Amino acid sequence: MRHSKNPIYLINKTLSTYETSTYHLQVGKARRMLTQDPEVINHILQKNHKNYLKSKIVTETLSKYAGKGILTTNGDYWLKQRRLIQPGFHKQKIESLLSDMHAVIITMMDDIEAQITKGHHEFDILDEMTKMTLRIVSKALFSTDITEEQINILKEGVQSLQDITLKEVQNPFLSGWRKLSGEQKRSEAHLERIYKMISAYINERRSDPSPPSDLMTMLLDARYEGTDIGMTNQQILDEILIIFVAGFETTTNALTFCLYLVSQHPHVLSALQKEVAGIKLNSNPSMKDIMGLKYTGQVISESMRLYPPAWFMDREAIEDEYIGEEKISAGEIIALYTYGLHRSAKYWKDPDSFNPDRFSEENKSQITANTFIPFGKGPRLCIGSQFAQMEMNLVLAQFVKRFSFRLIEPYSLELDTKITIRPKHGMPMRLALQY
Repeated sequence: MRHSKNPIYLINKTLSTYETSTYHLQVGKARRMLTQDPEVINHILQKNHKNYLKSKIVTETLSKYAGKGILTTNGDYWLKQRRLIQPGFHKQKIESLLSDMHAVIITMMDDIEAQITKGHHEFDILDEMTKMTLRIVSKALFSTDITEEQINILKEGVQSLQDITLKEVQNPFLSGWRKLSGEQKRSEAHLERIYKMISAYINERRSDPSPPSDLMTMLLDARYEGTDIGMTNQQILDEILIIFVAGFETTTNALTFCLYLVSQHPHVLSALQKEVAGIKLNSNPSMKDIMGLKYTGQVISESMRLYPPAWFMDREAIEDEYIGEEKISAGEIIALYTYGLHRSAKYWKDPDSFNPDRFSEENKSQITANTFIPFGKGPRLCIGSQFAQMEMNLVLAQFVKRFSFRLIEPYSLELDTKITIRPKHGMPMRLALQY
C-alpha cells in the first residue's frame, strides 16, 4: 500500500504523533476539525445536533450529482422528506419485502452454483456482491429484476458520482482541466444514463392502474402531512438515487469485507456454518427468523467495526461552542472519523483483530457507549439500517451454507478511500460447492 496517498494512514499517523483523538487544521481561510472522540461525536450527532448541519461538501457538491434527497439536504426540507419517507422503512414494510429479498439471493446463489458446476471457480466477490445488492435494492424499489446492462449502468454511475464529487472537493482548481479533457463529460454521461433509467420506471409506474406494493409505490403515494400533495418526479428521482447510492454501495462493501475476513479465520467460518445449518429459512422468512442468526449478526457487526463502509461523516458548525474543553468555531467543517473510532485502542481490546465475540450477548454490554456507529447516530441515523442488516444476514447465511471459499493468492488488501471504502483491486476468490 502506498501510504503517502492513503488518507486513513495519514490521519492515523497524525493522531498517533500528537497523541490526540481530535485535531484542528487551518486550510486557507477555512477551519477544519477531525475527531474520533466518542463523546464529541455523540454531542455533534445527537446531543446538540441542531448546531451541526451536513457540510457544503454534501449539500452543494454531492447533491449536484446525487440530487437533493434525505442524504444531501438540511433543515426543514430534510425533516419534511425524512418524515415522508420514513414509513417505507418501518419494520412492517421491511418484513413485507423479505420474501422478495430472499428470492433474489437464492436466484443469485443458484447462478453462482451453476457456474461452479460448469467448472468456473474463480470469482471477484466484490463484483458478485455488487450484482447481488443491486438486484435486491432494485427488487425492493421496482418489484422487478434488472438486466446485466442496467446493473452496469448503476455500477458505473455510482462510481462516477463518487469520483467526480471527490475530485471537486480535493482539487476544485482543476475543474477547468477536467472539462477540457472530457473527464467531466464522461462522468456526467454515466450519471445521465442512471437518471434516464430511473425516470422511465417512475413514468411507467405513474400510469400503472394496479401498482405493486414496493418502495416506488410508497414514494408515489406518500403525501406531505396535512395535505394531498405528493412528490414531483424530480423529488422521487432524487430520493431513489440516494437509496441506490447509500443502499447498494455500502452494503456491497460491507459484505465483501465480511467474506474477506471470514476467509482468513477458519474458526469463525466453522461457527457460522454450524449456526446456519441449525436454522431452516423457508421461502418466506420473518424478521424473527433472520434475527435468530445471532452469530451471523456478530460477524457482520465486527466486520463493519473494522471496515465501516462510511469511514467518516461530515458536519458544519452553525455557532461557536465548547464540547468539554474542545472549542468549535462557527463555520468549522468537522470530519467524524468512524474508522478511527472503531479501531481505537482506548476503547477496543486488540482493536485491529477480527473477533465477532465482542458482539455476543454476554460481551456487547462491555462495549463503550458511542464507539460503534456503522449506520451513524441521532436523527440522521441511516433510514435503511434495518433493511441492510436483514439483507446482509441473509446473504452471508446463504453464502457460507452453499460455498467454500478462499482468496486467490497472492493478494494484498488495499483500500480505495472515496466517500465509502472498498477493496481497491476487487476480492478474487476461488469457490467450490459445500455438497
